[in-house]
Amino acid sequence: MQIALINYTDQGGGAEKVAVAALENYRKEGHDARLFVTIKQTLLPFVFELPKPVFPFSILHKCKIQNGKNSRYNVSLSQHFKNIGFLPEMIHLHNLHGGYFNLKELPKLSQKHKLVWTAHDSWPLTGHCAFQMDCKGLETGCKACPDHSRYPAIMNGATGKEFVIKRKSIERSDIHWQLVSQHQEEDFRKAFPHHQFSVVPNTIDLTIFKKGDKQLARQQLGISVDIKVVLLNGKYFPQNAYRDFEKVLTVLNFYKERKDVVFIFAGTANVKELTAFENVRQLEFVVNPETMALWYQAADVFFHPAKAESQGLSVMEALACGLTVLASNLSAYKDKPIEPLDSIFGL
Repeated sequence: MQIALINYTDQGGGAEKVAVAALENYRKEGHDARLFVTIKQTLLPFVFELPKPVFPFSILHKCKIQNGKNSRYNVSLSQHFKNIGFLPEMIHLHNLHGGYFNLKELPKLSQKHKLVWTAHDSWPLTGHCAFQMDCKGLETGCKACPDHSRYPAIMNGATGKEFVIKRKSIERSDIHWQLVSQHQEEDFRKAFPHHQFSVVPNTIDLTIFKKGDKQLARQQLGISVDIKVVLLNGKYFPQNAYRDFEKVLTVLNFYKERKDVVFIFAGTANVKELTAFENVRQLEFVVNPETMALWYQAADVFFHPAKAESQGLSVMEALACGLTVLASNLSAYKDKPIEPLDSIFGL
């Protein structure tokens, strides 16, 4: 069977890991599966870039024009598949936000192909944001958005229109949803009661993410055995509304005189606000999972002050490596053995 997977990119966060893993699993099962992305960052085979929109991409990315009169600037999947001679029986959707996908094409696609959509966040439900958190905008159709700059950003005043078109397009489509948790399924079932739903929790490779020798891991990474290591994994910067950066700064200020405590940010590089702290080390995105596992194994504590999460792959990875995890009190973690964030002040 020919299967097309769609995601914004092939490397970055949890959505990218899951999309690539799904691609590999489909191909192991003998299917002709291909992952189509807007930006290809890896050398993985069977991952292909979609045509770039004719609208200036930097502007499109900021505006997130995904419907209405400007939909001609988005990629037409039907036309692209026809152009390359690839006729998938199933399309497995992942993250569609990023300004590249025409939402109005969904009903037409669902008539020709089986549509499966793995929702990595709440974007399909909202006027624009990935997680609504404490916002009550859904109750009014996101007509008066308090923060249109929250990722993924949208033009001011466009959230209500985006909400209506998104809901109509999805409701008119035959979609089988794959959701990562029970609480996420409840939200989606309420919005789209006539669709099909499956709860398919994300998984991690336990042959890679497992307990290891801390001293050996530190030797390999060049970390002293005489210090305490606090690890953070993800994109920590002031503009990320889904991470509690103020909490991060509070903790760093608390420990700034401690030479025996080091904070390592994996996936957060060159953040100006973090460079002021001598006991902070910033790493580029760690591509290799075996290397990421080493960082978990070398750490003493995994600190994860998230404000929103669907499931939390990094939390799962840290727990699998035997780390003490200090995380926010979120529904996504209710079945996981985590400790309160403020436990960080007891090192």
